[in-house]
Amino acid sequence: MSRIFEEYKALSEIAKIHEQQALSYLKATGLELAIVINFGAGKVQSSGVVFKNGKPNFPSRPVNPRHPQKD
Repeated sequence: MSRIFEEYKALSEIAKIHEQQALSYLKATGLELAIVINFGAGKVQSSGVVFKNGKPNFPSRPVNPRHPQKD
């Protein structure tokens, strides 16, 4: 059975720092998957972080080419 670390936020948007924070939690707990869920924007946002075999992976989010996300 897999376990997922969930973090809930109420921010205007999810930033890289929030993904990095989730990565730190994964390293500290030994878990491999985290999801950051944000309820503070106009719509619910989520971002995933995978930490497997000692390597972080931030799966890409869909990007609208007319309005690319800023990092």
